Amino acid sequence: MTAATGTDEPPAWDPDSASWRHGEPRQRMGAGRRAARILVPLVFIGGVVALVILINQSGILQSSSMTSPSPSVSPSVKVAMVYIVKRGDTLSEIAARHNVTVQAIHDLNPKIDANNLRVRSKIKIPAPTE
Repeated sequence: MTAATGTDEPPAWDPDSASWRHGEPRQRMGAGRRAARILVPLVFIGGVVALVILINQSGILQSSSMTSPSPSVSPSVKVAMVYIVKRGDTLSEIAARHNVTVQAIHDLNPKIDANNLRVRSKIKIPAPTE
């Protein structure tokens, strides 16, 4: 009788658990259970991939509300450069420095707030008016 297990069986090497087995033998996992542990996640992932492909092909996510709006800049306006706002800049000073109107800058950058320019924000500057 061994002291560790209280049985007459000596410890045996269990290749499934990669350890020494003491006492009552564990039931071994059958090949079907081992395969299921691998296949179930793979089937789930395959289902998710199939669902994503189906959604992309159906065009559900491509509604007009999900697309970004096109800019409302006339095609004749050409961007001469991109200016990075510095501390103390105003839109009128930037326009005067680049020989353009405030309205021309605002037309190219409809989302900017002329009264609240953010430092290091980028502003498109149109080509100077002749």
